[in-house]
Amino acid sequence: MKSLFPTYADKFETVIVEDVKKPDAYDNVVQGVDIVVHMASPLPGTATDYEGEILIPARDGIVNMLKAASKAPTVRRVVTTSSSVAVVDRKFPEDVPYVC
Repeated sequence: MKSLFPTYADKFETVIVEDVKKPDAYDNVVQGVDIVVHMASPLPGTATDYEGEILIPARDGIVNMLKAASKAPTVRRVVTTSSSVAVVDRKFPEDVPYVC
């Protein structure tokens, strides 16, 4: 992102939150920031338990971030993004083009 927008490179930072499922995972990283852009979500990869490894961590991650942002006095805006995985039907045959 910094190389795409070099004029604003000093205006933002990226942070990796190791375990988004922890209720306090975002508490420290949102302190002192104006805007939070949440771009994280587990990707299927080799997941065998889709609900436990993908859906629940994705849900808990965004909820935990929103709770932390709501407690941080400086946060004025929150931006969340999604993933193409959100519209993929795992029951759909893989050899058929998928159009949503």
